[in-house]
Amino acid sequence: MLDGLRKLTDEGTARLFLERLREGVYISTPAGEILDANLAFLSILGVSSLDALKGVNAQDLFADPRERERWRAALDLHGSVTDFQISIRRKGGEIRILLDTAWARVDPESGDLYYHGTVVDVTERRELETALEEQALRDPQTGCYNRRFLALASREWQPRPNPWGCIVMEIDRSRPVDDIPDDGTNDPVVNRMSRFLVRQSRAETTVVRTHSNEFLLLLRDADEKAVEAATERLTFAAARELLAPFRLGKASRAPGEGLPETLKRARQETVYIPTAGASPTRKPSGIYPLP
Repeated sequence: MLDGLRKLTDEGTARLFLERLREGVYISTPAGEILDANLAFLSILGVSSLDALKGVNAQDLFADPRERERWRAALDLHGSVTDFQISIRRKGGEIRILLDTAWARVDPESGDLYYHGTVVDVTERRELETALEEQALRDPQTGCYNRRFLALASREWQPRPNPWGCIVMEIDRSRPVDDIPDDGTNDPVVNRMSRFLVRQSRAETTVVRTHSNEFLLLLRDADEKAVEAATERLTFAAARELLAPFRLGKASRAPGEGLPETLKRARQETVYIPTAGASPTRKPSGIYPLP
């Protein structure tokens, strides 16, 4: 008994390890039949026993069935895969993200092919990484995107032929601002502007705070006409809001142009936009619909 407790080759010791591992362990066939699995693997899939997987094809467990084809192609080509990320759908519909390490084994007698593998559930880890990445792209004061996001967007958009537009809005600190309520933040003028822009934004628009007083509206897939229409909507709404006055510039992408160049052109020609907050004789009387 003592020798068995000292060796992984002991059948009882190996079985106990399989039962208590937090990583899922499985044996399957190229056709997708799951032949055996440990308790952790069953728990990851949300089933209580191996019998619950009888008649279930492994491909049906993937959130995207094509993902298993890519997994299998890599496994057949290299003989093994390491930390191959897959998304599976548990019983009940919940999506979980797994890292799969598997290898192909051939029965020397029959020539049949089997897949032996282990999976680790990294769903929470991936969600935390995504949240941290998103936080790094946000301006801490306003929650708008920051210049780091702008740099990433510039690299991502550049190879695409799609149009885009830029609308820049720089708060004019040289003008007096009346009646903008103090919301308890360090800079209520900036926060009121950011909230206004988020309210006015549509699905294809991203709000970026490029520096302390400037905001940028990025319009994806927007041509010159769409940029002009968005500018008119913003101007109409801003004139009736308790906002600080600002200067506004706009530009749409020229053929082959990069995002920094479009933004530069938008900053070159700006116009002054008066607002209700800059004029003591002009007060907002309610919510004004966009034209």
